Amino acid sequence: MKELWSKWKKLSLLLKLLFAMIIGIALGLIFGEKILVVKPLGTLFLNLLKMCALPMILCSIIAGITGVKDAKSVGRAGVKILIYYLGTTILAAAVALLVTTIIKPGVGFELTTPFDGTITELPSILETFVNLFPSNIFGSLSSGSFAHALVFAILAGCGALKLPAEKKQKVHDFFETATELIGRILKIALGYAPIGVCVLIACCLGQYGTAFFAVAGKYLAANYVSCILMMVVYLALLTLFTGRNPFAFLKLALPSMMTAFGTQSSAAVLPMNLEAAEKMGGKKSVYSFTIPLGNQINKDGTAILLAASFLFAAQAGGVDISLATMIKVVLMSLLLTVGYGTTVAGGAVVQVTIMIEAFGLPLEIVAVVSGVLALMDGILTTNNNLGDLAGTMIVSDSEKKRDTKLGIKDEEENV
Repeated sequence: MKELWSKWKKLSLLLKLLFAMIIGIALGLIFGEKILVVKPLGTLFLNLLKMCALPMILCSIIAGITGVKDAKSVGRAGVKILIYYLGTTILAAAVALLVTTIIKPGVGFELTTPFDGTITELPSILETFVNLFPSNIFGSLSSGSFAHALVFAILAGCGALKLPAEKKQKVHDFFETATELIGRILKIALGYAPIGVCVLIACCLGQYGTAFFAVAGKYLAANYVSCILMMVVYLALLTLFTGRNPFAFLKLALPSMMTAFGTQSSAAVLPMNLEAAEKMGGKKSVYSFTIPLGNQINKDGTAILLAASFLFAAQAGGVDISLATMIKVVLMSLLLTVGYGTTVAGGAVVQVTIMIEAFGLPLEIVAVVSGVLALMDGILTTNNNLGDLAGTMIVSDSEKKRDTKLGIKDEEENV
């Protein structure tokens, strides 16, 4: 027994998570709903990771911004990553519409109740922008508002750049040390990761079984195929702009991807993505900013879910969709992912409801989405986090190339 335990401790986190997923699937199928008795053990793992997420956003962004020698580099990297995030989100929604049009999950779906066509008014772009700024940062932090924490951290970091050099260095050292402390806490939490992931997956299959695969198999397929296609796009963009080996990139990204699949929470995986970017040799002043930013606004998986759900509802209701309407769906998906972005498991149901209501489509579809979301939220979350990492490495490498051309010495140290 001691020998087995010794070998288990020597296994990499990747292999441990792989074994955990396999065992979780088996337990869920064998015990069914009875396995839900251990669900609190999975919730504990989520809580441990989320506990690190909000302070990680605050400390890593402030430390990252205050650590740069050239303040203009923050703005330059910010523009690059925003172009990437917004562009891939629009592309993800378009891909989902195309795939769902081909698979046709809503055709033949029988609605049990009529829909009244009620439309919910969406906030304007200006309102969405204004809502990102907190009126009380302490209240926002206590309520766990990731968007407000993100905005405050960016402003605080930029404000610190205006301080005298000595004081700016003190601010950097404080938040750099705090980031390292949170990282140590994270390592403790990750020791529990295999158990947590195993329990979460087991409970998911135990609760839903394979029934929903039969009921909404095409809908699930539309989301999975769209996500896989977008992952291919990320790897293609990474190879095109950086020349990196996509398989080497995936090898380092797999632990966070598998955790994302198991926990279904972007917030929970944020610290792991930061660690993965470090192992990939990313520029710290870039990834400490771009990954927390992407964790909040880069929701390509949610855009896929919204577009696929819209077309699923339209097909079920027998509604013909024009090209102009599809363009509106893509833009609305972008607005909803940025303005209503959530980083917790299952939070996308709210966005789906707004999307369905906005077009007056049958709300009965929301119930279907809610039922199967647990079976696809993992791939959607994985898609989000892989997109964050790929975009971060593209921007990081571009900044490194610029520094090399200008003869700027990189004083950052990546372990």
